[in-house]
Amino acid sequence: MIQIQYSQLVQKIITPIDVSDDTSTNIQTYHALWDTGAVKTIISPKIVSDLNLPMYSYQTAKIRIGNGQIILCDEYIIIIVNNQNSNKSIRLSVAELNPLL
Repeated sequence: MIQIQYSQLVQKIITPIDVSDDTSTNIQTYHALWDTGAVKTIISPKIVSDLNLPMYSYQTAKIRIGNGQIILCDEYIIIIVNNQNSNKSIRLSVAELNPLL
């Protein structure tokens, strides 16, 4: 559990997150921007590549990000199989946001 305390109002909350495969041998650390008002999940193309995410059902979408800017991004559906062999589909938008943050 991560606990962060701020003494004043902050513009952004960014925390490190660790992501691993089922064997926990390949652990990658990324920095996550927490957007509590977001209606979409956006990840970078680097994370897609690093984790070799299986992507299905591609389309291009316009998304308004937190600073009000509208960007074009690729939307995919990924299928995640957990250790109980149950599938879960997640809709992800893929875009490079670092320069926009």
